[in-house]
Amino acid sequence: MRISCFLHHPGDLSSRSGMHPLAAALGASVVFYEGTWWKVQQRSWSLGKGLRTWGQKVYGSEWNSLVPVWDEFRLAGRMLPQQDIAHFLWGEFAAPKTAQFRRKAKRIVATYHASASRLPTVLSG
Repeated sequence: MRISCFLHHPGDLSSRSGMHPLAAALGASVVFYEGTWWKVQQRSWSLGKGLRTWGQKVYGSEWNSLVPVWDEFRLAGRMLPQQDIAHFLWGEFAAPKTAQFRRKAKRIVATYHASASRLPTVLSG
């Protein structure tokens, strides 16, 4: 089974999280991403805030780190062709919806890094 795992760079988020060893245990090809709006916000607070708000509305998660359309195409382009699974670790930060991933992967899976008390809020998105 061919799996592509998408996750933050270890330095961007908790490097001690179990998500990084999970990707290794799955034998997946790992695609690291960074929050685009974070970088934009370092140069222009209002533009970064606007991109973040747009992403929150599209994906339904206050923790989202992707910019709709732009980051989805960028990540899909880095995915190996014809994967069986596109696995988004930390799904509350990145869970794209475009057809790009459906064309390259048969299944899209997300693993959430949330406490039991926050999980209903994260999933209600």
